Amino acid sequence: MIAFKLTFKNESFVLPISQQENTTIHVYDNGGVGFLYAISLNKDSLTQDVWLDSTIDIGDVLELEIMETNEVSKPLETVTVEKIDKKSKREVFLELEQDLKQRGLL
Repeated sequence: MIAFKLTFKNESFVLPISQQENTTIHVYDNGGVGFLYAISLNKDSLTQDVWLDSTIDIGDVLELEIMETNEVSKPLETVTVEKIDKKSKREVFLELEQDLKQRGLL
């Protein structure tokens, strides 16, 4: 299987890449504090695995390698998530139209 090998602060994590897993790596700033977050969401089992949840500083090194492997690292945490029913753009439009009519704005 293809996987990400993520190395940060002398720790390495192997995260899955597959059709069932949506794996994302987020690096963002929140009020001057940097964060690094790596998760994978399994669409079939509706579980979210948290692989990395850390703060980052300027100068920190993050290595990302795409590799072939049969094993992935054990996640730090696994959370069950609710299924999200996606609405079509038409459904969203009709709901908005109905709401505006009820408010007398349309």
